[in-house]
Amino acid sequence: MRQLLVSPETPVAVSYTNGLLANGAIDIQKKDSNGEVTSLAPGDTIADAPEIRFVQGTAAENIVSPWIAGRNVMVFDGKSYNAPVASTGTVSASNNNSTSAGTVEIKFIRKDRQPQEFFSYSVDIASGLAYADQDDLIHDQFEALTNIPDWLNPLAVISATGTVTYTGAKNGDVAQSGAIWDEGSVVFDVIINETAAIGGTIYTDASDVVDAVMGSGDGYDVKKLEDSLMGSTYGYYNRLKLPNTPANKAAVAGNYDMYTIVATKDGSTSPQIKGVDNLMEIYVAIDEATATITSAFEGALNPYLYSAGYGNVNL
Repeated sequence: MRQLLVSPETPVAVSYTNGLLANGAIDIQKKDSNGEVTSLAPGDTIADAPEIRFVQGTAAENIVSPWIAGRNVMVFDGKSYNAPVASTGTVSASNNNSTSAGTVEIKFIRKDRQPQEFFSYSVDIASGLAYADQDDLIHDQFEALTNIPDWLNPLAVISATGTVTYTGAKNGDVAQSGAIWDEGSVVFDVIINETAAIGGTIYTDASDVVDAVMGSGDGYDVKKLEDSLMGSTYGYYNRLKLPNTPANKAAVAGNYDMYTIVATKDGSTSPQIKGVDNLMEIYVAIDEATATITSAFEGALNPYLYSAGYGNVNL
């Protein structure tokens, strides 16, 4: 069982109206000594509340996790938002002007998925062409292409010294096709070869000039996780006969701190019992922009799970 609870891009403080949690708020609940459900208070421990659950407020209802026994928690972890970074590679012409006409091929190899994907384009080089003009030509002909794959940024950059820099796609980039890229930071190699020999000029290439960083808590990634967990979170299982997709709470423009709580259902340490899943995995995404909301959440959860033997998670 996996579930994601997510705050909006602008988090909301915890408050209740007739038992309904404020739309967008994230709360942690316990049962008091009378069995009444109430919010976990800062400083509460397993002795005060053997079980807790997580709650996401919406305009119409509370979305709740299963009750989790504190003593059954196996994992308590978190990651602060870390922005994705696009990878880059370069090619350049140098040394001398061309002494004969020929052709160079610039080849791109996408490596972050299998099978690998390939793309290339060719540039004809005239005899006697200055190497600085060759760099311009290599750059300009790339940007003139109309078939650049979505995993490559359609804009290249040429430096004052003639180095042409290509950039892999990262979440939120607009591809040449007009699509918005949401598959994470692409890792690629770039290679330049002479397919018809050109005298005088030396061609060089370099991959991973800037390394790709996948990041953590990017809004596009959180939305994809929410999409994959629509069933356990919102009861949206029958997507064929009940095709009314619940609205996403994750915003692609959001930057989220991510918390992970994993517990067994029966108190054992086994992730499966006779082939049946025995884990409850709860993910909580809170936009990093509002420190007071994050602090309130951690202020209740950290002491509780500290009493279960886990260190504090401060994001």
